[in-house]
Amino acid sequence: MSKKVLVLSDIHVGSNVGPFFPEYTDPNTSNSYTANTVQQYLYEQWVKMVDAVGTVDMVIVNGDTIDGCNPAEDGVGEITTSLMTQCEVAAKLLKMIDCNKFIFTAGSRYHIQDNINCDQLVCKFIDGQWINTNGFINIERIKLHARHFQPYSSVPYG
Repeated sequence: MSKKVLVLSDIHVGSNVGPFFPEYTDPNTSNSYTANTVQQYLYEQWVKMVDAVGTVDMVIVNGDTIDGCNPAEDGVGEITTSLMTQCEVAAKLLKMIDCNKFIFTAGSRYHIQDNINCDQLVCKFIDGQWINTNGFINIERIKLHARHFQPYSSVPYG
């Protein structure tokens, strides 16, 4: 029996060039956000992707689910620097996918700095499975190694 697996990476919710709902009101703060043209286009593509893939057995979310606060530019380029808002929007986008098993890896530390690991927080929001920076996922008779690629590495195997 074959399995249908969707792999996502570098969604960067919160970035001005990442998917975002056309209109969104944060239920915790009542702040309202209106997506720019690029964010709306990416949201439309997200909806098309969700429809095209249909039901999947597993979704692997391979890091950088949110964009974070962009500390190098003091938040310029973000629809919001609220990590919680970005995490909640990311979780809502992922919940649009018809799947009961989500597996997450950690993205790059730049996007969150010394804050909580937001990939892990989104994972918790949707009751996903956390495998940290990398791990092996068994899919029937296949063992898949999942890891968020970064152009630098502190581990010997890249």
